[in-house]
Amino acid sequence: MAKKQLKGKKPRACVPCHERKVRCDATDVGTPCSRCIKKDRVEVCQLVPNPRSRVSGRAAPRSRAATGHAKIAITAHGVSGTPPSLDSQQIVVEYYRELNALTILGHALGQPAPPGLVQRKGNKQRFQSRQEQEISLLSPQEKVLVHERRVYDLPSHEVRNALIDLFFRHIYSYMPIVNYSQFMQEHSNNDCSTFVLYAMMMTVLPLAPGNILESIGHANAEMARFEYFTRARTLFDCNCERSELALLQGSLLLSWSQQSFELNKTARFWHNNASRLAIQMGLHRCVDIRPQLDVAIYCLYRRIWWTIQQRDVLLLLTGFKDTRHVTEEECDTSIIELRDFEESPKSNGTRSNDNRDLVCNVQEQCFVHICKLIVICVRFWQLQQKGCSLFGAGLRNINEHLGTWRANLPQEMDHSELIQSRATWDLRHECILVMHLLSHYLEVVLCRTAAMRIGESSEIVTKISRAAFEGRQLIQHAMIRGVVCFMPPFVMDCVAQIFAIELQMMQSPECAAEVKLFMEADLRKLQEYFELTAQIWPEAKLYSSALCVAYSKLALV
Repeated sequence: MAKKQLKGKKPRACVPCHERKVRCDATDVGTPCSRCIKKDRVEVCQLVPNPRSRVSGRAAPRSRAATGHAKIAITAHGVSGTPPSLDSQQIVVEYYRELNALTILGHALGQPAPPGLVQRKGNKQRFQSRQEQEISLLSPQEKVLVHERRVYDLPSHEVRNALIDLFFRHIYSYMPIVNYSQFMQEHSNNDCSTFVLYAMMMTVLPLAPGNILESIGHANAEMARFEYFTRARTLFDCNCERSELALLQGSLLLSWSQQSFELNKTARFWHNNASRLAIQMGLHRCVDIRPQLDVAIYCLYRRIWWTIQQRDVLLLLTGFKDTRHVTEEECDTSIIELRDFEESPKSNGTRSNDNRDLVCNVQEQCFVHICKLIVICVRFWQLQQKGCSLFGAGLRNINEHLGTWRANLPQEMDHSELIQSRATWDLRHECILVMHLLSHYLEVVLCRTAAMRIGESSEIVTKISRAAFEGRQLIQHAMIRGVVCFMPPFVMDCVAQIFAIELQMMQSPECAAEVKLFMEADLRKLQEYFELTAQIWPEAKLYSSALCVAYSKLALV
């Protein structure tokens, strides 16, 4: 009987050769093939995967998620009785409410209410590095894209530490969305989220000195920000980051300024994505998630939620959006408190080189008091929805709330002390100035809305003039002290709105001639503010040119 000839294996090419339709010897010599070695493509030289699985005879499904939400909703009841800590490996999954069909089935089967938020991560697969973990589920084509965009060509540790230092000095006070000790430990071990790291560095590049920009190969901050945004977006689009918490943190950081590097992924896109993830994770229902979390991560979630609330309301009042994501009726998260900063580094407000001395108690207090201002904004928004009839009396009530808010501030946070101080300004002064500027901005917006709803009056015009004057004074002091570049970009949006409202108000017959002359002189100084700010935040150029045109059209120059 003749022996049956065995059929030889069909040669397989590597991905780069397959895409270029050239001959490949990977089947004979293995990977990397001779051509990829010659063309310096060793890192991306991998065999094209078989189109069908030999075990099951069908295409193997490609899983992107660590686990399915539906499975967790029924089977995740056996979570350990000890609350998970920051050191625990965990995944955050969607929180199902009591009306969900799977939750009802769990009750029918006699299961306890599912925790749904936190589940321990299994140890099915261990990775030698963060990079290996992030690219583990990528297709060969996506790995080529990640390689071409040099996503993992991170700057040196020294440069990264300098940029992180800037973040904790000037941005953390308004966006305390990471736990300091955990992040620094993960960064020193090269184990922090690459997506979050790029988003964090992108926010501070406008504040970085020239030698830092030169070390990463760029002559200006705008080009560096574009490159780091492109790398962060690539990680996001390729699903390299699969932790909901890291995606939430990175999305919030990418919404820091209104400057857009891509038409479909603007600051509002990233803010909306962060809001979606926060609601999906149940951060607006702290009463439900509190028993499952330890103190540090519970406080982190509360800070993240109130950061989102701040951004949400400020975007609403500055006209960048017209609806809110979550109303107070759907949320049970109480106002932020100082004890929610238990994980924060402390300092005496000086510009120390030690990362552990970066965030002082005054900065934490400023975040808490700004959140209280946001609550007043929310009351204003609710009042506005009820119509004109209640607005007049309600406006006086809200003005009283603003007065109470200022009266309850600690003495060291009084703005008159700030203006009269002859000492060199530090981190504390910058935060206090921003907080008071926001309070005056809020008052201008309230009064302007009242004028639109119930008509202009000399009383409303006077209130706008007084509040705007206080805001302009603070801006001028920031310019004199040289701290304009360290102020967050949302201040620029607020100042532009004050500028526009005052220009409009100066055309009102209710505005007295002497008031108009006084306002005109101060508005000229605000123009200098936008010229200074444009050196740091390019979007200020648009405000500056638009206000110049309006100024000339109204014959004020």
